[in-house]
Amino acid sequence: MSVTRNVFFVDARISNIQSLVSTLPSFSEWFVLDADEDGIEQISSILSGYTDIDTIQIISHGAPGALYLGNITLDHDTLYRYAGQFGQIGASLSEKGDILLYGCNIGEGVVGQIFLSSLSELTGADIASTLAISGRRGQLIQQAFPVPLGNNEGVRVCG
Repeated sequence: MSVTRNVFFVDARISNIQSLVSTLPSFSEWFVLDADEDGIEQISSILSGYTDIDTIQIISHGAPGALYLGNITLDHDTLYRYAGQFGQIGASLSEKGDILLYGCNIGEGVVGQIFLSSLSELTGADIASTLAISGRRGQLIQQAFPVPLGNNEGVRVCG
C-alpha cells in the first residue's frame, strides 16, 4: 500500500493538464477542480479522508492576492467565508505539512502578502506562493518560491 505524501489540485482552466500531471512526483495524487463548482468546497470534501499529507499543491490562475478555483475567486474578501473548510484542510496536513500555491502573481505586493498571511492563519499551515508566471505550455517550472510564509522545511516542488 502506498502512502500519499503530496496532493495536487489543478483548476480545470489550466491548459495541458495531462502533460502537467505526468511530471508529478511519486506518492502523489491529483484532482482536477470542476470549473462549475466551488473550488474550496471541492478541495475540502476530497481532503476530508486524508491525514498526514506533506504538501497540498494548488495549480490555478491567479492575480495579486487571489486564486481562481472552480467557480469562485478566493481573495481576502471571500477568504473568511471558508474558515471551517480551511481548518479541515489544514488538519489533513502532517505536522510539518505545507500548502504551495502556483498561479500568476498570487503573492505579489501588500495585497498578496495579506492574503497569504490570512490563509496561513486559517489553515495553520506554512504557505508558499509564486510571485510571477509559474508555467509555460503546461509545464510546471521548478523554482524556489519567492514568497514563503512559515518554515517550509525542505519542500520539493516537483520531481
